[in-house]
Amino acid sequence: RKVKRAKPLEQLSLADAPAPADTLLYRLSAAPQLARFAHVLLVSSAQDRYVPHASSRIETPPQVADDPRLGPAYAAIVRNLSEVLARTHVVRVDVVFDIAAVSIDTLVGRAAHI
Repeated sequence: RKVKRAKPLEQLSLADAPAPADTLLYRLSAAPQLARFAHVLLVSSAQDRYVPHASSRIETPPQVADDPRLGPAYAAIVRNLSEVLARTHVVRVDVVFDIAAVSIDTLVGRAAHI
């Protein structure tokens, strides 16, 4: 099976259902289980090219407004998660890696991801 057809990648890109509101991530964003945590630590890096910076921080990226199909779904997911985590202590940590060596991993942003 090819990686581009992997179910988790379909789910992460909101492509696992015809309507964005029917996707797994959308439904999970409104589930109350995350509220059971007293503390949530979100770690992100702008150097990570695999996971969008805003996504790893549970924030709405500016380009959402430009996507008429998925933009409203992404904004709703952020709203849902914000509501679920309203009584949870959420800490967002931005990490900057000092990566001096040039390699294929640094060029494609993989070094900051792993």
